[in-house]
Amino acid sequence: MSQMTRHLIGTAAFFALASVVHAAPIPSATSSSAGVPLDTPSLTGFQTTGNDMAGSVVTVRFADGSTSSAAWVAGGGTAGSASTGIWSLSLNGDSFNTPWQLKNIDAQTIVGFTFDGLPGKTVFDIVNGDTLSPGSANGNPFGSVDGPTSVTFADGAYTNQVLIAGTFYGDLYSLLDVQFKGGLRAGGAVTFIADTDSIGLPVPEPETYALMLAGLGLVAFVARRRRT
Repeated sequence: MSQMTRHLIGTAAFFALASVVHAAPIPSATSSSAGVPLDTPSLTGFQTTGNDMAGSVVTVRFADGSTSSAAWVAGGGTAGSASTGIWSLSLNGDSFNTPWQLKNIDAQTIVGFTFDGLPGKTVFDIVNGDTLSPGSANGNPFGSVDGPTSVTFADGAYTNQVLIAGTFYGDLYSLLDVQFKGGLRAGGAVTFIADTDSIGLPVPEPETYALMLAGLGLVAFVARRRRT
């Protein structure tokens, strides 16, 4: 057998193996942008489970351009979910290594979704292998996805940087936006990994402080008028 023949056989075997290993949809590299930065005093936990995210908001997008939103609800133990009668997103375990599951229960084709963790004091930790923000640990970016071959993930995009006491360390974001190249049809489900941490109360931006002070001043003025 010639060297060229062996090379061609080896190359064919490699691609055959790759097609088996990567039968599940594989996302492109995640992207990130500053968005609307959030400053928080500290993290309150890095082993965040589904039960810790209550109040976060999930918005699902459909092929006809419509959307459907639901708040995340704690389920007890390590479980939590957001759902309507036509779709659900759930997590039962530590988000670092437990798959999330998105189900299309009985809806038209789903083409993407967003998870806004800020209302639920939840942020995404996207850096694996380094502990960057104080109080954090290794993160795990959007990936390890699995589902019907008709669904491929276009991107897992993170936005809205999260600062710890005024400093952005490069690993925390409050919003994940996932887009599908192929839609998730009724009855289908996909799973993925996306690590989260928990934060304390956000620190208001300077504009918010100004509004708060103006409001307090008005309250004090009205109180004085009433006394007189």
